[in-house]
Amino acid sequence: MNMKLTNALLGLAILLPASALAETEKTKEGTNTSGYRQLIGEEMMDAYQNKTLEGIYASYVQAMRNNEEPVTFTEFHHDNATTTYEHRGLTKFTTTGIYIVRKDRMCYMYNDPPNVKGKFCFYVFEQDNCYFHFTTDEPLPLKAKDFDKWTSMAYRHEDADTCLPDIT
Repeated sequence: MNMKLTNALLGLAILLPASALAETEKTKEGTNTSGYRQLIGEEMMDAYQNKTLEGIYASYVQAMRNNEEPVTFTEFHHDNATTTYEHRGLTKFTTTGIYIVRKDRMCYMYNDPPNVKGKFCFYVFEQDNCYFHFTTDEPLPLKAKDFDKWTSMAYRHEDADTCLPDIT
């Protein structure tokens, strides 16, 4: 994404409240499958907006078992639809971007570094205050085994003990 477009999107995000940026399909209720409930539309904004979420990527368990530093993140979702993202692991960086709910997907666009520029969208499923993200490149998870394929997971700091995977 070029700088002009990024600045234009950030300008739009600052001018409009996040609820005005939410573009959703309101034809269905959140799906409850295998103990996970899909968040749709404004539910995602309610879960993320004005909150700081900690997070891990799917590689977390393997890294911990190998005594390697896992890739983790912290992300604050401002009420003007901008976000501040801090990435930890072998590579550490902080960046800013915007977030939007579009067609029942949470989408992010970051300003830098080059390896995170672009648009990232995923479906969000909630279980016990833990938010599991599934790539939109795959079909929606429907069966119990599908829920093992999350790409990242976010949670409030106070829910870390119940959200982080057991490494035993």
